[in-house]
Amino acid sequence: DFAAAAAAAAAAMAAGEPTPPGAPPPATTEPKKEEKKAVKVQMDGASLAALAAAARNHDVENQSEARANAAEKAAAKVARAAAKKGMREASNRTGPVPPVEGGGPLAADRMKLPITAYRSEVLRTVRDNQVCVLQGDTGCGKTTQVPQYILEEACQLGAHVSIVCTQPRRISAMGVSERVAQERGEQLGRTVGYSIRLENKSSAATRLLFCTTGILLRRLEEDPTLVGTTHVIVDEVHERTVESDFLLMVLRDTLRDQRPDLRVVLMSATIDEDLFSG
Repeated sequence: DFAAAAAAAAAAMAAGEPTPPGAPPPATTEPKKEEKKAVKVQMDGASLAALAAAARNHDVENQSEARANAAEKAAAKVARAAAKKGMREASNRTGPVPPVEGGGPLAADRMKLPITAYRSEVLRTVRDNQVCVLQGDTGCGKTTQVPQYILEEACQLGAHVSIVCTQPRRISAMGVSERVAQERGEQLGRTVGYSIRLENKSSAATRLLFCTTGILLRRLEEDPTLVGTTHVIVDEVHERTVESDFLLMVLRDTLRDQRPDLRVVLMSATIDEDLFSG
């Protein structure tokens, strides 16, 4: 009877009717302790799953970043090896430089440059001196013409020549090499090329290589005597940096102790001749 009354009371509450007098209160549906514990465990499990997923995502991101860094380092290593190979090839080249047919498409523009009047004097000074300092106003043509004068003279004499010309910036090395190649009427990467960090545009035929100061320093680290190199031209030498000053110190020791035949040309628009002549 009690169970029937309780059921009737529950049905009356569900229907919105008042509970009959004397009827027991309806049974509550409050979860038991075991059920609460199960819910809590389930929630804790979900939190742990979320944390584990976040950790996996973090690991994936770290792995992706590590792979990207490894790929970048591998690319840099390959580029450095290519640059070193190009410079070694430049050092071991022999034979005359191929002549320029017709003097190149910009031959007339070359003749208009102020430095043209000093071509013979520049070549004589380079031949007769182990180190020479060349000062010329901006725009006189020393950056593009002096390396070509040396190259052309070697071509006329049928002599071996391998010229390395440093530039303070990557964009300068690329731009000057492109201009010189155009003036010679040939494709960049043949007689004239460049080498910068992560990029090398030279070949076995390259006799004139434009590069950054850092590239030449790495070359000197592996080959302190610059075997096969006949001329080193340091352009914009007045833009003094730690690298450029160190390069001059290394070149000085190389000239004095190991390579008396090497010719070094220092060029700038504004330069203290007394500072570098020592």
